[in-house]
Amino acid sequence: MKRFDQTPFLDANGNLSLLGQVLGRLKYGMEWPKELAAQQIVLERLEKVLEKGFTVIRNYPLAGGSVLIPLLLIGPPGVFLLQVSGARGFFEAKGDEWNVVSGDISHPARINLIKRAQRFARAVEVLLERQGIKLPAPVEPLLVAADPGLHVQTSRPAIRIILSDAIERFALSLLQSPPLLSSTQIKEIVERLVNPPEPKPAPEAAAAERATQGGAPSPAAGRQAAPQARPAATPAGERPAVRSPAPAAAPSSSTSTAVPPSPRRRGLQRNQLLLLVFMGVIEFLLVVALLILFFVYR
Repeated sequence: MKRFDQTPFLDANGNLSLLGQVLGRLKYGMEWPKELAAQQIVLERLEKVLEKGFTVIRNYPLAGGSVLIPLLLIGPPGVFLLQVSGARGFFEAKGDEWNVVSGDISHPARINLIKRAQRFARAVEVLLERQGIKLPAPVEPLLVAADPGLHVQTSRPAIRIILSDAIERFALSLLQSPPLLSSTQIKEIVERLVNPPEPKPAPEAAAAERATQGGAPSPAAGRQAAPQARPAATPAGERPAVRSPAPAAAPSSSTSTAVPPSPRRRGLQRNQLLLLVFMGVIEFLLVVALLILFFVYR
């Protein structure tokens, strides 16, 4: 199974450093490192079963990178969106509701993973349609549990829910499903997502670019040129008055000096710096505590 990992803030070895954890929490929420760990568990279990012909795209960016599609599985049976959860406890999936169960009482969860998976699947469909790819079947959203401690009571859920002990069975079912996509179609879908084609420039922008590069002017530009004024006729026997040329205007100091562009603000924002300082203080206190325990109990 091929894997295209587009997870941000990873280092050269594909790991999430301390700074990457801080930046990821600031952008995607405090539970983001835990979500990455749950994704890794699901990926490793899928790779044990799925063979050549399947491709997974991890954390595909949408909306300029502010939204990440967790796992996008593409293979002969179609395109599947895997919303991975690393939560533990008892939940209820009733239609498109995702509730937390506490005893005999259930209440809506802070994040509705069912509706999120449905929105992500629809977003992928729209993205592919805009690039000229029509899928034979809609993108199927799935909710996958990475932790065996997640228990779900289902009542006609809007999407399929794969518990931790059923991940391998789900992968086997994909191998036995009738193919809907050929290898060429799979390759084209992956290529359009991983390396999308650059948008073509508008006709007006292309004409302006040709003009700046010395191209021939367009006929419309010639028609829009203002006609030159003709000199006024003088009566017979009179000599036309000769006007002295107007003195050239002195260059203004405000226009002769180029104003340098305002420098762009770089570096971390204030809340990012505060979080870095806070994490540094916590690590320092942990080190001090470990040293104290070492000298006391040695």
